[in-house]
Amino acid sequence: MVPDTPGAGQAADAQGVTHNRADGSECGYLAIVVCTKCGWSDPLYRPGTVARYSIEGEPASKERPRFSGKGTYTPAATTKAELAVGWKFREAARGHQAEAGADYGVAARFFCGNRRRRDIDNMLKLVLDALNGVAWADDSQVTEVSASKAYDPAAARTEIVVYRITGVPAGTGGGT
Repeated sequence: MVPDTPGAGQAADAQGVTHNRADGSECGYLAIVVCTKCGWSDPLYRPGTVARYSIEGEPASKERPRFSGKGTYTPAATTKAELAVGWKFREAARGHQAEAGADYGVAARFFCGNRRRRDIDNMLKLVLDALNGVAWADDSQVTEVSASKAYDPAAARTEIVVYRITGVPAGTGGGT
């Protein structure tokens, strides 16, 4: 979501920009936090944040399942990366209980340390699959996602924010 510029019928507050819906009601969604002194902005800020954390190292992509004479299996690298995402979430959101019926959103930024080709959708899929049953009860509860990929050879990492969609009835697709 791109933040609106404050104007008629809109108000800026210390944490970000609120805006009005087409029907005139206040949305209350703070799209971005901006420092009024220096202009710094936090692209991962989300209201209703459940957890915000970073995983150091090269971002991992969800690999395709492998087939053998014994059946289908998930590659070890994918399993290891999914476990890391899940455990880091548990550390960042101590005591969080996945709430059935609540809507959740995920914002992720992938900072790659090398120029190896990787698809952002596969990196995001790994994060979403890792958090299923951990951050939310069922992946159908994720109604909003945002992801970006950048090159940072000095500090490869994955930054993740999980947030609860608020202000709309649960299960109605809060991201719309």
